[in-house]
Amino acid sequence: MMRNLYYKGEHSGGFRRLSLFLLGLLVLTVTGCDPDKSDGTVKNSTALPIDDRLNLECANEGIYLETCVLDDSSNPYRNSFIKEFDPNGPDDQETKFDQVEELTPPGPEGAKSRFYFWATALARRSSGENQFFTAVALHELYTSGGGADGGSPNAREQAIKAYRSVLENYFGSVTFFSTCDFLNPSPPEPELFYSVIVSDLTGRNLVDPPGNTSFTKCDGTVVPVAALDTLFPDDDPVVSDFMAREAMGEWGFSYDEANGLVFVSNFP
Repeated sequence: MMRNLYYKGEHSGGFRRLSLFLLGLLVLTVTGCDPDKSDGTVKNSTALPIDDRLNLECANEGIYLETCVLDDSSNPYRNSFIKEFDPNGPDDQETKFDQVEELTPPGPEGAKSRFYFWATALARRSSGENQFFTAVALHELYTSGGGADGGSPNAREQAIKAYRSVLENYFGSVTFFSTCDFLNPSPPEPELFYSVIVSDLTGRNLVDPPGNTSFTKCDGTVVPVAALDTLFPDDDPVVSDFMAREAMGEWGFSYDEANGLVFVSNFP
C-alpha cells in the first residue's frame, strides 16, 4: 500500500536543539550487508544526519539532472535501493513512501535525512514526485532551523531551486494522496488513492505555506503536520506573499490562490 508522507511531523519548540544534541548518536538501519557475529543476523547501520545545517556536494544537488548526491559522503542513502511503485506489482507492495517512513526520524529531526532520501530517489529516477518531495524536505529543513531566524541559507536556496525545477521540468506531474490521509474524523473504507498535481502544491508552498494541522489515517491514528516557514521572509507577510509571486512570475508562472492552481504565463 502506497502511503503519502506529505509534511509529517511537528515542531518540538525550545527543547529541540537539546534534543538534536542528545540524538546526535542516533543510528538507524538503512541497508543490510555486514553480518553481526553476535546473533547471526545481517546488519549494516548508518548514522543519520539530524542537524539543520546543509553542506552541498555540488551547486545543484537535489535538482533535476544532477546526480552528485550519489557521491555525497554525507548521504546515508547513496548506496540504498529506492523502491519506486511498480504498476504491475501487488497492491500491498512496499514503496519509497514506506521506506522513508521506516528509515528517517519523524518530524523536524528527519528533514535532512528525508532530503537525502528524496534527492537519491530523484537521481535514480527523474520524476516530478521525487523532485517535489526533495523540495519539501529542503523546505522543512530550512523551517526546522528557524527559518528567517537562523535557518540554513543553503536549504532555503536549494528549496527554491527545487520548487522551480518542479514547475519548469515537471509541470502537470502528479503524486498520490490517500482518502484516509485527508478526510477527518471518519476515514472512508476502503482506502483509495487519488492524484494531485505537484506544480499546484508547489505554488501553495511558495506563496502561502501551510500552517500546523493534522490528518487521520485509516486506522484512526492522528498525525500532526508541521507548519512551513516562508522561503521569502519579510516582516510583513503580505510582502512575503508578493515576493514569492514575483519569483514565480520571473520563472514564467502565476499562482491562483483562490483555486490553488498554477498557470503558465502567456506573454503578449
